[in-house]
Amino acid sequence: MKFILILACLALFVAHIHAQRCRGRLAPNRKACTGGRNEGIGRGRNCARNANRNMWWYDTTDSTCKRMNYRGCGGNNNRYCTRAECERRCRRRATTTAAPTTAAPTTADPTTDVPTTAAPITAAPVTAAPTTAAPTAAPPA
Repeated sequence: MKFILILACLALFVAHIHAQRCRGRLAPNRKACTGGRNEGIGRGRNCARNANRNMWWYDTTDSTCKRMNYRGCGGNNNRYCTRAECERRCRRRATTTAAPTTAAPTTADPTTDVPTTAAPITAAPVTAAPTTAAPTAAPPA
């Protein structure tokens, strides 16, 4: 009896773990976030087994994650099981590979013809003057 109970618990555990796995998931160390939308091919029994209608891909033209239907075989490395996973991996990559900001423009000093870098203009902080409340008159009794 104990053997059957242990076997049943083991079977439930394996079924639970298998149900949590996202079909069509990529290995985490593969290059991703590039390649556009590629739903793969859906020919064959193994492809149908790995098909997943709720996958996400990263669109580099507008830096957003979009839904796609993965067919189970082939495709590229630009597919994710959840939108959150897509945004976490690809938006972080987009911000770390963004183009550097431009430097301040240079101009020539008319008196010396030496190029100088324009200093950024900063505004002084504006502070409000303290206000004093006017004394209020007591109401007539």
